[in-house]
Amino acid sequence: MIQNSNKDILAKLMATENITVLHKQVPTAYFDVKSRTLVCPILKGDMSPELTDLFMGHEVGHALNTPADGWHDSVSDKGMIFKGYLNVIEDCRIEKMIKNKYPGLRKSFYSGYRDLANRDFFGLKGKDLEVLNLIDRINIHFKIGSIANVKFTDEEMVYVQRCHKLETFEQVMTLATELFDRQNELNENELESMSDIDIQDMMEDFDIEEGDESMMGDSDQQLDNDEDSDESSSSTDETESSSQEDVESSESDSSEEGEEESEEESDQDSNKSEEGEGSEKSGTKSPLDQLLDEMNKSITDHAFREKESELYKTDHDWSDPEPTYFEIKDKIKYKNYIVDFKEIDKQFSPNGDNEKGLDRTRVSKTVKEFQDSNKKIINYMVKEFEMKKAAAAYKRSWSAKSGELNMDKLHLFQLKDDIFNRVQVTPEGKNHGIVMVLDWSGSMSGTVQNTIEQASLLSMYCRRLAIPFTLFAFSDSYMRHRNYDDDFETIQKKDEYKRYGKEFEKNDTENDWTFGNLGLLEMFSDRMSNTEFTRAMENWFQLGYTIDHGYSYYYDESTTHDTNFYIPMGLHLGGTPLDHSIVVLRDYILDFQRQHNLDICSFITLTDGSSHSLFTRGSNPHIVDRKRNLTMKLGSSGYRSTTHGLLNWLKETTGCNTIGFYIKENKPKDVVWDAQNFCDTKCSAYGDEGDIKVKEFRQIATTFNDGCYDLAIIINQKKISINYDEDQLNVDQGANKGALKRALVKAGNNKMKQRVILNQFVEQMAV
Repeated sequence: MIQNSNKDILAKLMATENITVLHKQVPTAYFDVKSRTLVCPILKGDMSPELTDLFMGHEVGHALNTPADGWHDSVSDKGMIFKGYLNVIEDCRIEKMIKNKYPGLRKSFYSGYRDLANRDFFGLKGKDLEVLNLIDRINIHFKIGSIANVKFTDEEMVYVQRCHKLETFEQVMTLATELFDRQNELNENELESMSDIDIQDMMEDFDIEEGDESMMGDSDQQLDNDEDSDESSSSTDETESSSQEDVESSESDSSEEGEEESEEESDQDSNKSEEGEGSEKSGTKSPLDQLLDEMNKSITDHAFREKESELYKTDHDWSDPEPTYFEIKDKIKYKNYIVDFKEIDKQFSPNGDNEKGLDRTRVSKTVKEFQDSNKKIINYMVKEFEMKKAAAAYKRSWSAKSGELNMDKLHLFQLKDDIFNRVQVTPEGKNHGIVMVLDWSGSMSGTVQNTIEQASLLSMYCRRLAIPFTLFAFSDSYMRHRNYDDDFETIQKKDEYKRYGKEFEKNDTENDWTFGNLGLLEMFSDRMSNTEFTRAMENWFQLGYTIDHGYSYYYDESTTHDTNFYIPMGLHLGGTPLDHSIVVLRDYILDFQRQHNLDICSFITLTDGSSHSLFTRGSNPHIVDRKRNLTMKLGSSGYRSTTHGLLNWLKETTGCNTIGFYIKENKPKDVVWDAQNFCDTKCSAYGDEGDIKVKEFRQIATTFNDGCYDLAIIINQKKISINYDEDQLNVDQGANKGALKRALVKAGNNKMKQRVILNQFVEQMAV
């Protein structure tokens, strides 16, 4: 069974040559010179890997080296018979060049052509190789010469050696023309020496209608070059001249009609080779000329083109459907999808339903308590990270001779060579950066406040270490309300809202993207001042509290949150455009890396479900990144599979690390199954490995690192909340020192475990 990954690997290989390789259900391969796109037929699933590599290597060889008029489906001015010669000679050249460039293909070419020979792709069954035309023996020699022992005369070997030395397409044209003219002359001489009966028998063999005697006579006269006009009477000359003019006029009219019909058909059908051949058999040629064409024809090339379609998939296969391609041609203007934190802050000022705006006197108390209770934890984790980083650096360090003499060892110079001082070389640490997206969909209701707190901890940690970071909430509600809500007609007219969600309006039609309502809400970032950061925490803490309490806006006086706060329009929970966020943020990450000169950039996702569809058609989506000459299969259009593919594409094009947090409801037995959907892990749900994952999940979280994420963490939804109370210890009254010590250690460990996002990131970053 041919795997798509084989094609993808080869396509990546060819991407270094500025070529995009696509697979479609087309009758023959073709190459678009302008877009540098090679379109190949989809091969059948029962083909060997060697045959697949042969086919791909051959077509890529054409794409790299053959001009447009040299492809198999192009039409030659000299007709289809000559085109067969051109095909054979050009194949010799491009296959030599591709095998020299990628020597690993030599074995595939040998095995692949042997397979095709066994399937009689060259039409050799029952034929004597020694009587074949030279062009056919050359074709067999270069493709299956090790299998078929082809004989050549000394004169013919000159042409064979020229084939070996071909470098340019101009040389191919010259040699093909010489071989064609040579074969044509040989066959004309053979026909001159044959009797009419033998010619008639040969015509029957080729299924050629003889026509009338006058046509045969004229054709014979052409071959003999016998123009005995002096012996003819003037009246006869005039008659023959008139007749000839009529014939020529008829032929001209017929030819013109044929050309017009051919042009019309060309507009309707891309298969030019069939049109050309049909034009030549349209009856404009005499039977003897048709016979000459059959004698000149490369039967091996013709047979191969006839059987080639047997390799291609022609019907729909539900298990392996035809790829659907979605192109990214230019840099995505990610700024059109990002809602700046200052714009979000405006929504918490007096407006609309929130006539008084957010009462910060209440929510600020909550934020201050959170910051104070976690300050010691943050400081501890910063210190722990520095220790782990130092230990990791020490592992990578090495000892080197300084070149200075160690005077304490100088007396040992006759006994040992090592009398020099040594220096410990420790590599410098890496610059880290973080881009994180948090799920702002309806299914997050009930855990929003907890996830905001976890994200706030990570932000506080990054600010403490001066790590560049940006944290977005991804949703479709903000853009939807800004673009379509009648209540915001006046707001819509403002410049700051006009640009949001407009980037892909044109490309939506061309590529079937569905980016229209994607909004990346900037929650926290390193570019915020301390005051702005605290205000942002207050905004999001209030928002999380309001959402998690069932959108009830009134609470008792004991609450630290605003009693009269209404969720701003556009900040309600919405859909889950995770796939959309990955695509849009790819170029953001690249710019983020360059801006901060990062060695390591981590892309973090936090979600509790699967992304809604990025694509509107096709069940086998592929992403085409022309800027990087990359084509990647994204999986099926089903549950999460496109997310897996897009994460691999993101890593391939940016080099970033990927960390995924999945908040799962408390069903421990299903944790491995959920992980398989979330990160494509190969971990088995059965046996010891599965049992360990279930046990870890019951406690708080379990990890996987063998899927589309470099690190995937499945978090128990019921364990994600953070306890603010530092003094809460589970000890009995009158407990001894040992029990108190154990309680303190357990409390400290629980505090670390509760900060699951921060804890896991510190572990990953230190390594």
